[in-house]
Order: sequence, then C-alpha cells, then structure tokens
Amino acid sequence: MTWQEICDDPILRELPYKIETNEWGQLILTRLSLRQGAYRARLGAQLMAYTDKRSLMGESVMNAAIVTAQGIKVTDIGWFSQERWYVVKAMDAASLAPQICIDILLSATLKDYCALKKALYFAAGAEEVWLCSAEGRVTFYGPEGELPLSVLIPDFPKLMPKLPVNQTNDRSFL
Repeated sequence: MTWQEICDDPILRELPYKIETNEWGQLILTRLSLRQGAYRARLGAQLMAYTDKRSLMGESVMNAAIVTAQGIKVTDIGWFSQERWYVVKAMDAASLAPQICIDILLSATLKDYCALKKALYFAAGAEEVWLCSAEGRVTFYGPEGELPLSVLIPDFPKLMPKLPVNQTNDRSFL
C-alpha cells in the first residue's frame, strides 16, 4: 500500500490513531489522546509566536508526514522554512524533513521509538529535533546530539507549564 493509498483510504482516515509505516510498508498505529492534541495545539501556537517574533518566514504543520529510510514517519509538529515549504507543500509526505521536527512524549514507552525517529528525521534533512515531555520539558537536539537551546529559535523556552490533567478549560500554562 502506498502512502497516497493510505491517505485516500476512507476507513484509515477515520481511525483515532497517528498512522506511520515501517521500512516494509506495514502500518504503525499510535494512539492519540485529547491531552496530546491539546499539547500539540498549544505547542504549535508557541512555535508560531516565536517564529513570528524572530521574523522567521515559514510554515508549521501538525502531523507532518516525512519520507524516511524506514518508511513514512509523522512528527507531531514540523516547521518548514519558506524555501523548504515551497519544495514540499504539494506532497502528501515530505521528501525533505522540516527544519524543526517536534515530537511529544506523553508515554515513557515511546522514548525508544522517538530515538529512532530522531535519527531518521536528521537523515531526511531535519536541522533540529525537539522532544517534549508530559512535564513540559523541551529537549533540543542537533545532528550531533543534545543542544543547550535551539539554534534556530534560541529564545524558545526549555520548560513549558505542565498540561492540566483533571481541570477543564485551564489555559494557565500558555
């Protein structure tokens, strides 16, 4: 099954999972939660605010599909420079990774999988990978390893307030 067939399949579109493929084209389904969706939306808004503040022209994409050596991987948030966006915007899965790939780790079981994805993102052309924990800690990585801060957006916070677990409509962490 090609990525285009996966994207066009009406049954797969309705599944409440992030869909990726492995190197053999098999589907990998990762459960999505409302909490992760809220985190993704708020983190994406923060990213746009900081790129606007720095006058960085580009596009933030939720669930950015990226062609890698081990199938299609989907980063929670991808930031493409304007130049790179023009190259990939018509593609269903980007042949060139966003400059910044952000994955949210709300479960410790995903840590090893994210380490693999991080290497694949860099091999596909990412300049930075940010991993965000449920505690709000943002860890920045370059191709050579962990960075003290983002090179592309050095004033982006390393710690965001924790997501509320039992409160409704609490927007205090932004």
